[in-house]
Amino acid sequence: MRSDDPVGTGPQRAARLEVGLLGHPRFTYGGLQLAFGGQRKTLPILAYLLIHREAQIARDFLAYTMWPDVAEDVALANLRRTRRS
Repeated sequence: MRSDDPVGTGPQRAARLEVGLLGHPRFTYGGLQLAFGGQRKTLPILAYLLIHREAQIARDFLAYTMWPDVAEDVALANLRRTRRS
């Protein structure tokens, strides 16, 4: 890469993550297909975070958004469990 090239525009660009969420979820990184093996709730969380990737999302807000019908402590515990899976 030449010294006057902006970062990442030279011949050795960083690998690109591509995510397809319509239909069956598809994930590729640098052209390689990645397997998705998360829990049922992992995909909606990932989709929400990708859609709002420019914003800072508080954990409690995300937990309440994903589990609106449970108590606060249960929603946060669910988020922690989902994050570890």
